[in-house]
Amino acid sequence: MKPFNLHNKDKAYILTLLIVIYTLLTIVVPILSITSLPLSGISIFFNEYNYLLLVTVFILLYVIFTGVYAYNIKIDSYIINIVSFRTITRRFRKKISIEIPHDMLRRYAFFNRPFTMNTVLMLKIKTENGKNIIQRFTLSLLSKRDKENISNVLDKILISNGRGE
Repeated sequence: MKPFNLHNKDKAYILTLLIVIYTLLTIVVPILSITSLPLSGISIFFNEYNYLLLVTVFILLYVIFTGVYAYNIKIDSYIINIVSFRTITRRFRKKISIEIPHDMLRRYAFFNRPFTMNTVLMLKIKTENGKNIIQRFTLSLLSKRDKENISNVLDKILISNGRGE
């Protein structure tokens, strides 16, 4: 099997940077201008249209709540290695990762989260002691082409394990 490697680290970090810039421009700058320069044009605008600040805060909280996830998927001839973590809170939370041999994979599925940019990859895995476990990985900004590529590789693994359809 040809090695398969897929990640979105660059896209995830750029999106995180854009969110930070968005926060600075739409929340921090207006609040600072209202408090330090109350007679400036920016302050007058945001005093008249203060609901814009609330909308911006709501959008920001929604993006933070749903999260931006970076992922790395490596599949070679023997091992499936998947790592997924939030870009903003990765220092405080542990990464979700798994490294398993091909014969432990029993099933997989993709689930699209509504109203988000996230897709969940679910793997059903048989452990060494015979128990079945399910591991979920949140993948942000997963394109249809990347999803098809992952599916093709995982389908080949399932077929070689005798579990394909």
